[in-house]
Amino acid sequence: MPSAKRQRNTSTDAPATPAKRRCLANPGVPPNASRSRKRARENDEASAITAGLDAKRPRRTARNEAAPTRRSERLRLRALPLPIPASQGSPAPTLPAPPRQRCRVPKASRPSSKPRFSSVSPAVSDLPAAPAAPSVSAASSLPSSSSPPPCSSPPSSPPPDTAPDPRSVPPIVPRAAPTRYAHLPPLSDFTCTFERELHSSPAGAVLLVSLPDSSLRLLKIYAPAPDGQRDIFNAEYTAYTALLHHGVCLPPTAPGKRFVPYCYGGLALRHLRRNLQRAAAWKSPLKKLLPRTPLLALVLEYIPNSTTVAADPAQLLRHPHLVDELLEGIDKVHAAGVMHEDPLPRNMVIQSGETPAAWWVDFGSALTDSCWHIDPRYFEGELCRVKDDLLEDVIPSEREGRTPEWCIMGL
Repeated sequence: MPSAKRQRNTSTDAPATPAKRRCLANPGVPPNASRSRKRARENDEASAITAGLDAKRPRRTARNEAAPTRRSERLRLRALPLPIPASQGSPAPTLPAPPRQRCRVPKASRPSSKPRFSSVSPAVSDLPAAPAAPSVSAASSLPSSSSPPPCSSPPSSPPPDTAPDPRSVPPIVPRAAPTRYAHLPPLSDFTCTFERELHSSPAGAVLLVSLPDSSLRLLKIYAPAPDGQRDIFNAEYTAYTALLHHGVCLPPTAPGKRFVPYCYGGLALRHLRRNLQRAAAWKSPLKKLLPRTPLLALVLEYIPNSTTVAADPAQLLRHPHLVDELLEGIDKVHAAGVMHEDPLPRNMVIQSGETPAAWWVDFGSALTDSCWHIDPRYFEGELCRVKDDLLEDVIPSEREGRTPEWCIMGL
């Protein structure tokens, strides 16, 4: 038979409430007593802080509210002139002193803390002499009543010291209305066979391909230019249009000396298998961009039995006349209004054979005079740079068996 306590629990619908546990540290103290004391202490501290702030805060009374008004009245009465007796006549009243005006020097005439250097530094003797300090007297320093207040308006023209130096080279800026040359021939029905890859980089690739008539060509493919960066294809395309227009880039059948490989035209690769046979043998991440993004390409002349000066600088020691040909070639390029902007030994190609020849390649960084305002002194500087690199760095380092400086600098 169940006990009475058990019967009483089963008769009620509400569940039995578990007994509260006693504090293990002090069994006589009810549970949560320490938390209650801590909460009460925090409430007392907050009340004390609030009472202290209320005690420091000034009371809002009629006297305190009227204080600013009385202070303003005293200041107004103090500014008024003192009454003058009638026996002393009527002298001129003493006016309060006008507020001081801060003289601000115009921006054009401020002495700059950092000197501004131009690309052509003037000689010390050519600098203008410093003007002599004018003698200022006490009477002349005071402004007259008819003259305007000092520094009321900036000077109409800048001082002669800030005039631009005529010998400084102006920067290269794009033209508002560029000169348009004839476009390169579009090769819409171009078909070739992949032979091998000569060069690859994130900016593009250079492939050796063969045409149906077994002749070899270079297919230079360009990756799409990222946002905010210069378009390499556009730079090289514009450079070749200027070189073709001025007769510097000639076909292989043309008579005379040639310094730039011929450009046959351009095309857009949308479906690689239609234009390039054996495309599966070309392993490149650029293929993943097709067919969503077309790859722009140029078809260039292939120069057999050639290598760059960077790969074999000893050719300049064996054939010294190649240095003159390289200088003549870059001078011809400048005459067409094209500045190479990357005239390093890796872009100088030497073709070996009975009569070695020198070529200039890779105009992906070039600037064309038809689209940019280029001062002639930039062309002179690039020609001097090529001459110094060949005669003062490439040839001496090869003769002495050391690493050239342009390679150490990582150019």
